[in-house]
Amino acid sequence: MVESSTDARWLHFKKLNAAADSLATTAQLRASPVTVFARSGLGTPERSAYQQQLDGSGIVELKNAALLAVATNNKVLGAALVSILDRMPARSRPFSAQDLADKLVGAETRQVQDAITAVKLAAQRAIMRNREYEAGKVRPLDRVKLALNTNKKDA
Repeated sequence: MVESSTDARWLHFKKLNAAADSLATTAQLRASPVTVFARSGLGTPERSAYQQQLDGSGIVELKNAALLAVATNNKVLGAALVSILDRMPARSRPFSAQDLADKLVGAETRQVQDAITAVKLAAQRAIMRNREYEAGKVRPLDRVKLALNTNKKDA
């Protein structure tokens, strides 16, 4: 029974692995809220206009613009602010780019990261169970590794 189903099982595992591997680029593009945020409105006239308006703004103006971006969920304004912050010395920044990005795209970013992790864990779990099926016995070390990876996701 094990040998007769090997080809069919490995075909499914190859597809699952391909899906998990294809998520590598998505994972890089969604590595953090700031990474996601940096691309918001990139190259649009709206973002360019915000950056031009805010260039040379003082701390109070930048803080107020950040509050407005959060209050109106304006990701393009927020991205323009992060771009301006990035050019400022770290100690002179009136607020954290990470905090602003987290407020505007943090939940969305975490959802995508969780989905990517779920696909990767499903691929690992399927391969582990297949190895156990083929060997006719449980592989405790593989189960511990999978449990640790699952706990990392939940932490």
